[in-house]
Amino acid sequence: MAFPLEGAREWAASIPGARLLAIPGAGHAPHLERPDLFFPAVDAFLAGGWPEGASAP
Repeated sequence: MAFPLEGAREWAASIPGARLLAIPGAGHAPHLERPDLFFPAVDAFLAGGWPEGASAP
């Protein structure tokens, strides 16, 4: 069962300053399903920025 994207948007909207990055083609294991997008996004976040494509919910 996948986590509905709308639920993720609602959850992220409850956190001030949050951003949401939806990774196409990935479900509960984006690090395995789309490592090409997941790991650069984590690197960007850990470097103090937002991943490309992340947006306010």
